[in-house]
Amino acid sequence: MDFARIGQTLKFRITNPHILPAGSTIRWVVRNTGDHAYSENDLGHSWLDRGELERTEHVAYSGRHFMDCEIRVGGRIRSISRIPVTVTSMPSPVRRPSRPAYTLINRRR
Repeated sequence: MDFARIGQTLKFRITNPHILPAGSTIRWVVRNTGDHAYSENDLGHSWLDRGELERTEHVAYSGRHFMDCEIRVGGRIRSISRIPVTVTSMPSPVRRPSRPAYTLINRRR
């Protein structure tokens, strides 16, 4: 996914864990950009994966952000994947609007 709205929850996961080298470690790194992230002094954070192979993040700032997945073997970086996410502050559209009253028909049997 490369588009999200403020307030959503995003889940990132490794889709092919069977190809990870033996003894590898995974570090998830969030990189925030934009005026709101700068004013909150939240330019990013990281977590060491403890075997879950996924990371869930709550979207809080609009702008262009990145989730990096670093695979390390013996402390050295083996692979890095960067997922860009564009976040907007627009509200989500109504998914199932209610029907207008004039379209409802009262039925009696």
